[in-house]
Amino acid sequence: MSEITLVSPLLDGYKLLEQFSEHDGTQCCYLEKIETGEQFVLKHISIPESETKTQALILTGAVADEASANEYYEGLAEDLRSELIRMQAFREHGGIAAWTDFQIEPREGIGFDVYMLMPRKQSLKTYLQDNAITQLQALNLGIDLCDALNTLREAGFTYQNLKPENVFISENNRFSIGDLGLIPCKDLEFSAVPESYVNHFSAPELSKLIPEPNETSDLYALGMILYYIFNGNHLPFEDEKTPPDKAAAKRLESQLLPAPVYADYELAEIISVACSSDSTERYDSPAAFRQALTLYMQRNEVSDQLLVPPLIAEAPAQPPESPAADGAAVPDALPDSAAETPDTETAGTPEAPAPNPPPSEEAPPDTALPEENEPAPADPDDSEKKDSETSPTQPDDEEPAPEEIEESPPESIDELLASVNDVLGEEDTAIEAPDIEANEEELRDSSPKKKKKRVWIPLLIALLILALLGAAIAYFYTNWYLVTMERIEVVDRSFDSVTVAYQLSSPDPDLSWECIDTYGNSYAGTSGEEQLHFHDLEPGTQYTIRFFPGKLHKLLGETTVSAATVATTQVVSMTAAQGPDKTTAEIALVVSGPEPDQWLLTYTSTGSDSGSMRFSGRTVEIPGLKLNDTYSFELQAMEDFYLSGQTACELKMVPDVQIDNFRVSSATSDSLTVSWESLADSPLSWTVRCFGGSYDETLEVKECVATFRGVKLDQSYTFSLTTPDGASPLSITLPANAKIITSLNAEEMDAGSVKVNWTCTDPQPEKGWVVRYQIGSSSASAEVPEGNEVLLTGLPANSEINITLEPAGGDSVIGMRSCTAQTPDAVTFTNHEFKTDDSDLTLYTKPSGQDWSFDDLDESVEEFDPDEEIALVLQAPEEFRSQDTEETSITLVIRNADGAVAAYRTVSSTWNDIWRDGKYLANLRLPNTPGKYQAELYFDSQFVSSHVFNVRGGEVG
Repeated sequence: MSEITLVSPLLDGYKLLEQFSEHDGTQCCYLEKIETGEQFVLKHISIPESETKTQALILTGAVADEASANEYYEGLAEDLRSELIRMQAFREHGGIAAWTDFQIEPREGIGFDVYMLMPRKQSLKTYLQDNAITQLQALNLGIDLCDALNTLREAGFTYQNLKPENVFISENNRFSIGDLGLIPCKDLEFSAVPESYVNHFSAPELSKLIPEPNETSDLYALGMILYYIFNGNHLPFEDEKTPPDKAAAKRLESQLLPAPVYADYELAEIISVACSSDSTERYDSPAAFRQALTLYMQRNEVSDQLLVPPLIAEAPAQPPESPAADGAAVPDALPDSAAETPDTETAGTPEAPAPNPPPSEEAPPDTALPEENEPAPADPDDSEKKDSETSPTQPDDEEPAPEEIEESPPESIDELLASVNDVLGEEDTAIEAPDIEANEEELRDSSPKKKKKRVWIPLLIALLILALLGAAIAYFYTNWYLVTMERIEVVDRSFDSVTVAYQLSSPDPDLSWECIDTYGNSYAGTSGEEQLHFHDLEPGTQYTIRFFPGKLHKLLGETTVSAATVATTQVVSMTAAQGPDKTTAEIALVVSGPEPDQWLLTYTSTGSDSGSMRFSGRTVEIPGLKLNDTYSFELQAMEDFYLSGQTACELKMVPDVQIDNFRVSSATSDSLTVSWESLADSPLSWTVRCFGGSYDETLEVKECVATFRGVKLDQSYTFSLTTPDGASPLSITLPANAKIITSLNAEEMDAGSVKVNWTCTDPQPEKGWVVRYQIGSSSASAEVPEGNEVLLTGLPANSEINITLEPAGGDSVIGMRSCTAQTPDAVTFTNHEFKTDDSDLTLYTKPSGQDWSFDDLDESVEEFDPDEEIALVLQAPEEFRSQDTEETSITLVIRNADGAVAAYRTVSSTWNDIWRDGKYLANLRLPNTPGKYQAELYFDSQFVSSHVFNVRGGEVG
C-alpha cells in the first residue's frame, strides 16, 4: 500500500496505527490521538485516482486540456465538500454517523486530496463476521435505520450507498448510517450514481446501464440487509455452489426472492415488500417501513434467540472395506429392517450365508455376528435360567406350600406393604408382613376362606391410606401449588409510563415480574392492588412485561403482555401568520418524529372568541377571526401521541392597514400637523412620533391626524407613523425652513380638462411650480411660473389622472404633493353639423415614412403586432361644414379590455385643415401587451367614433 500523508492542521496530534484498505484511489487507516489515546478512522480520497484518468479525459475530448481537467476535478471536490457539510448537519441525530471533520487540499499539479476523519466504530459487516445477531437486534437495526433514513428524507435527501460496511453499531446496540451517499431527492432524476455505490445490496435499478435511482432505492438496500441477516448471513440464491456474483445476477433477473430461512411468513412478507424488484411496489417511505416492523414486533413475541447460519453436516468417512467369503466388500452394519425381520428364504439357504461384519476393536461384543456355519455359543446364564424354570427345586426338609397360598404370592404383598410403610414412615403404625414360614402349621390347619381374609385386610387398609394420601396431594397440587393468571392487560400508558392490571386465582406472595424494552434494557416497577406501574420509560418504545411465580408455585395462563409507550412528537416550531384576507390565521408546523393522521388545534381570543379544528398535514387555515383581537392557538395531544416542544403560539389580528398621503398638512409658528389617509380597515389607534434636536414626543391617536406643539420651524423634524400590522414605520422628514404644501386639489371641469390648485407656506419657490400628470402609461407636465393654479386640457374622457406637484427649481418642499382626478364621460360631438352616426373609423397598417396619404394605405386591418404603429382614418359624413376655421383639439385614445387608458395623444389644428377629401388621417403607436383594445377619437373632448381591434400574442422590444 502507498504511504498516507498526515496533513496539517487536520491531523496534528495524531499518529498512524494501521492502514487497512486501499482501492480505486481511496485509502483507509486507523489513527490514534496522542493526547487521549482515542482511535479514529481516516479516509483519504484522491481526485483523480491516477494520472491515467486525466489523460483519458483529455484523449476522449471530455476536457480540452489539463487546466480544464483541474476545473472539473475542483467541481468534484466541491461536491464532496457540500455533502460532508450536509452530513455534519445531521450529526446530532443518533442514527447518522457523520464524518466529524475534513480537509480538502489541492495537489501539486492537477487534482485534489480529500481527508475525512471519524471516531472508530465497528461496522455491521465486521460485527457479523465475529458475532451472531439476535432476532431482537436485527429488528432494532431495521427500526434504527428507518429512523435515520426518515430524518434524511424529511430534510430532502436520500441515501444511495447503504450496505453493511456503512452501517455502524454502538456500545448500547444502536445502529447508524455513515460514509458518503447523500443525493437530494429533487435531483434524483438527473443524478449519476457512482460505481462504488453499486453492490450486492443495491436495488436493481442501480445496476442498469444508465442507473435510475429513486426514493425507494435506499429502502431496498435496507430490506436486503435484513434479508442477509435472517438468511444466515447469505444473500438470495447464494450457497456453497453459487458464489456471490452469480447469486447477484440471479437476484437481478428474478421477480421473486426465496424466503429467508430464519424469518416467519409475516416477517418474510415485510422483507419481500422492501426488496421488490418493482420500485412502485415497495414501501413509499422509511416511516411506512418502520411502521411495518413495529407492528410486527407488537403482534409477535420477539426473542433474543441467535440467528445462527445453518450447519451443513459433512458426510461420514467410509470405513475400510472387509473381504467377505467371496472377496466382495460388505457394509459396516446391517440395516435395522434386516436385523429385525430377516429374509427367511435367504436365512435358510446355505448358499447365501449372512455376511460377516468387519473386525473392529470398538464394536461391543454383543453386536458381533457368529462365524459362517458356526453355531452361536450358549450363554451359561441362559442354561441356568432354563433349568430353574423347567425343574424348580425345594429344600429336602420342607414340603411344598398348599395350593391356596399360590393365589396371593407373598412377594406381591411384601412389595405393597413396603410401599405403604414408606408412606407412613413410623414403626408403630407400619403394617408387617405375615411370617409364612413361622405360621406354616397354622396355615395348614386353617380353612382357605380364613387364610384369604387375613391376607386382604392389610391390603385394603394400605389402599385406603394411599387413596387418602393421593387425594391430599391432588388438592395441594391443584389449589395451592398451581396459580392461574386469570387476567392480564394494559390499562394505562403515557409517553413514559405503562400500567398493567392482573388477577390471580389465588394470592402468590412471591410473585415477581420484569419489564424489558426491545434493546434488552430492564426497568423496575411499583406494585399496587393487582396493578404494576412502570415509570421513566422511553417514548415510542415497545416493552414486554413478564410475570414469574414464587419458588413453591407454578403460574398457568398468559403470563406475558406487550405494551408500547406513546410516541413522542416534537414540534420544532409552531408559527401563526395573518392571511391575505386579514380574517384568516395560517398555522404552520415543523415536526420531528411520528405524526398523527390528524391534529387537533384549539384557540381562544381576548374577545372571548374560541373554537377548535382538526386537520392533516403541517399547515391549516383558521377563517372567520375578528380584527384587533389577539388569538392563542394550542395543539392538543392525540391518542397514542405525546407532544413536546413548541405546541402553542399567539397572533394579533390587525386590520389591512394601507396608508396614503402621509404628509405635513399644516404649520404655525410653534406647531406642526401631520395627516394621512387610511385606505382600508383602520386600526383602533395609531402611534405617531415627532423628534428632532431636543424635541421628542410620541402621540397615540384614533384619527388620521396628529398635532405636535412647541416646535420651531427653523429646525428639522422627523415624523414616524407606526401601524399595528408590524410593518416598518412610515417616516417623513421636514427640513429646517421648509416650504409646506398644505393643500392640493384637482377639479374636473369637463370631459377633457381638470383644474389643479394648491396652497403653500411662504415664501413661494423662486422658479414657480411644475405640475406632472400621468394617464395610463402616458405622462405629461405643465409649468406654472407664478400663482397656485393650472388648467390641464386635452385629457381623455372617463380617465383617472394622477397629479404630482413639484417646485420648478428643486427647492425642498413637504406636505401634500399628489392627488388624483377622474374625468367624466364625454358627450357626442355635434359641432359643424357633423353627424357621428354617418362617420366611420377604420384602422390600417401605417406606411413607412412621415408623409403618407390615403392612397398609400392597403386594406384595413383588425389585428396588429405589439408596439406596431397604426394609421387611423375617419370617413366624415357627406354633409358637414368642412371650411370652418375654428381651433379644434383632437384626442386619440386606446383603451384596454378593462376600459383603462393604455395610450393617448392630443394635437390641435384648425377645423378646415383636418380634412383631406372628407377624410381625417392620424397615426398612433400601439401597446406592447397582447389583448383586445379599442381606438377612440375625440374632437374638443367630445366623442366622435371608435373601433375594436386585437394585438397579437407575444411582445416586441
